[in-house]
Amino acid sequence: LKSTLSRVGFSVGLSLPVMSSWLVGISGDGISFQKAIEAKRLGDVCKFEVPKSLKFGSFESLVKNMDELAKADGIVETIHRRVERQIQDLDPKATFESCVVAGDGYSQRVTQDGEGKTNSSLAASGFRLTSPSQYLTEFVWDDAQYSQNRPISDLVQMVLAGMTMIDDEVKAKVTALQEVRAQKNNIAKKEGSLAMRDLIDVLTPDVVGDKDYVDTEHMTTLVVTLQKDGDKAFRESYETMTPGKVVPGSFKQFKKVEDKDGATMWRVVVFRDAVEDFMRAARAKGAAVKLWKFDHDAYETILIRREELEAKVQEQEKYLMRLCKAAFSDSYVAYAHIKAMRAFVECTLRFGVESAGRTNFSMFLIQLPANAKELAVRQALAEASTPAFGGHHFGKKNQGDAAEATLLGETGDYYPYVWLPVHTAA
Repeated sequence: LKSTLSRVGFSVGLSLPVMSSWLVGISGDGISFQKAIEAKRLGDVCKFEVPKSLKFGSFESLVKNMDELAKADGIVETIHRRVERQIQDLDPKATFESCVVAGDGYSQRVTQDGEGKTNSSLAASGFRLTSPSQYLTEFVWDDAQYSQNRPISDLVQMVLAGMTMIDDEVKAKVTALQEVRAQKNNIAKKEGSLAMRDLIDVLTPDVVGDKDYVDTEHMTTLVVTLQKDGDKAFRESYETMTPGKVVPGSFKQFKKVEDKDGATMWRVVVFRDAVEDFMRAARAKGAAVKLWKFDHDAYETILIRREELEAKVQEQEKYLMRLCKAAFSDSYVAYAHIKAMRAFVECTLRFGVESAGRTNFSMFLIQLPANAKELAVRQALAEASTPAFGGHHFGKKNQGDAAEATLLGETGDYYPYVWLPVHTAA
């Protein structure tokens, strides 16, 4: 995967606890805020280190960056989740772990290695395994990939270009796999009733005897499928369906051929010029009739072709899985950096800059348990972050439903903090 986003790699591992992760930003150093959140036991909380010197130019540029980042956030997450779903389509039991790369990109290594790498071999190669949520906990801005000397708008375009590359490559490989699967399905052995199955899978060399199939200049063999107990009536009438054109006594059952409903399969030898008339007359009596040509070489050929396509499907699935793991890795790195840029822009707009031109805010990652109640969490966050505003509280909380609407941000009022939801993994 030739992406510039290659600092984290993901592989199948143990399942992760279900939780919701939030990025919360407040003004100042956030020491009292972190202590308050820890005291309230909302969940695991830690600093999310956002660089404070990203380039944005004017205030108008910052406002434009906010809109660009909101759109980019949605695009990146959509692509990331699509890759995530593709991994789970390939392996419904798949879960996600990551390995932070200190040197060469994981993506290039995992896609160039024909067999991929296990967690133990990755660790031996200098990779440090960690979960997506742990990656956020230990997040460090990758200045080698996203230089802070470049404007935020340029960094956003870099991320989107990389994500487009990831998305296009995964889609191309998915399409290739679907095409091979379609070829496989087209010649796959079909199940169901005898009338619906392909004769090449039913009348195999171990079923057809030396004298069962007749094919001469003037005569040929038809295969008749009869419902349970329908053979007696058919035996009594088949010779008269096209008088003088049916070989007497040629009505013969293929042994070991019967479906779950009791339907059986028989052969009848007729003159070639009576094939259509016989088939029409037999169908009028409820029989399913097919013109049949037994070809031992064709049977062997289709078996070989099925094995080839099965092997090709498995090969394509393995490659796509490796590619998706690398894409999952790269897209998650991009996603985390987009969140960091959004945090910087929204906190700078909300809290402003100091006289020296530096921003003064703190960003925290809060990992909430699955059973956390949003209203209670927002109440706690509002109480913990209010001191950062010198006692000013955004919104009111004095009238039941109105208070709940305010805390949940449904009234149009701002929260007394910057808030960004973060996706970790399925």
